[in-house]
Amino acid sequence: EQGIVVRQHGLGSFVAEKKNLRLEDPWHCRFFDGEDGNFLPIYTKAIKRERAIAPGAWMKYFPQAVDSVVKIDRVINVNNEFKVFSQFYTDHRLLPALCEGPLSKLDGVNFKKLIVNESHVPITHVEHFIRAMPIVKSIADVLNVKVNTVGIFMQAIAHMGRNSCVYYQEFSIPPTHRVLDIPAEPP
Repeated sequence: EQGIVVRQHGLGSFVAEKKNLRLEDPWHCRFFDGEDGNFLPIYTKAIKRERAIAPGAWMKYFPQAVDSVVKIDRVINVNNEFKVFSQFYTDHRLLPALCEGPLSKLDGVNFKKLIVNESHVPITHVEHFIRAMPIVKSIADVLNVKVNTVGIFMQAIAHMGRNSCVYYQEFSIPPTHRVLDIPAEPP
């Protein structure tokens, strides 16, 4: 169930490679399986980490730290059915565990748990904003969908205290029959 062991018919059972480790307790990409009310397994792969320099909505949430914001691009595989593209923004001074070391160390990592457990930053509330919009070419190529396919664009803003932003995240979700669950409170 946790994706630690992979079974291959006729060959046996093997320890999964890190790239195939399941993300436990997802927060923003919780899709129902449609049968028994459980959530589909998701697997994440970090594909890029860089200083955030392109203007964007993220700037609203880090007005005092624009020069120290890092962007992490991830591909989220949902049950081997479809992919979600995510761009995660945070102040590297606040969350050095996400911003340093090999990028591959972020594969399969639950950022929320890392933030709470290792950085000891309390997430007090999260805002979600969702709209339907066409998927641009650079993201459509990653998601293997046609350019301008209308999908879901979701923004998630995690706060500590009233106004301080822990992270800002954008998700591009292609059309799917799966139901997305957005928790009212941080799990």
